Amino acid sequence: MVADAVLRRIDELQLSYIDALDSKDLAGWLGTFQENAAEYYVIPIEHIEANLPLSLLHDDCYARLLDRVTFIEKVWVGIYEDYQMRHFVQRVRVRPADSPDTYDVKSNLSVMYTDNDGHAHVLAVGTYEDRVRVNGESACFLRKRVILDNFTTPRYIVYPL
Repeated sequence: MVADAVLRRIDELQLSYIDALDSKDLAGWLGTFQENAAEYYVIPIEHIEANLPLSLLHDDCYARLLDRVTFIEKVWVGIYEDYQMRHFVQRVRVRPADSPDTYDVKSNLSVMYTDNDGHAHVLAVGTYEDRVRVNGESACFLRKRVILDNFTTPRYIVYPL
């Protein structure tokens, strides 16, 4: 059984993550990851079931997360149609991982988006499979895997899910 204090830290981390994305606060999004051990992937479930090493987004270190933020904030400005996201997340499982103070967390998610015409759509449905380190009063993601049930999205993905 996982202690209530640990579950609170994990939930606070997840809420910080989705609040940062829904607010387009990419510095805040980066702040949810541990700098020396950060990974972020978006993978269609079909690829996992077929044991294919293909991801839609594949950031295997913190430097790539920084690159993603730089591209969104400086390189791609003005060349994509912006949109507003809203994340809905439900934690379904927390288990101790193979390292001290580290937990494997699974959450269901759906991400809605509103386009510039004011129309709302489903962008993604799936799960987060996270590796989280909880250290005292803080928690951070070591790895976040977004496993998509929908193998295509209705639009291109600019922002992290």
